[in-house]
Amino acid sequence: MKKAVLLAAYGSTEEKTAMHLGALESMVRSKFPHHSIRWAFTSLLMRNRLAAARKKSDSVKKALCRLGFEKFSQVTVQSLHIIPGREYM
Repeated sequence: MKKAVLLAAYGSTEEKTAMHLGALESMVRSKFPHHSIRWAFTSLLMRNRLAAARKKSDSVKKALCRLGFEKFSQVTVQSLHIIPGREYM
């Protein structure tokens, strides 16, 4: 059975924030060693900025479609949104 954890974040261009997200990913990898860890960004602006920097980024929907295409049978989506933003209204 292929398992994955999808970390869903707004995204950030701040280097300090990227460090924290990287540390969080390391923690998740250590807790779920038999899972593939993937990222999705809910901000279109962030995905566009990452694309301009030639860095891969997916929306939650696209990431879930990709995981389905790759035949993952169990996917846990963990939102990293701490403060509800405009998208929650």
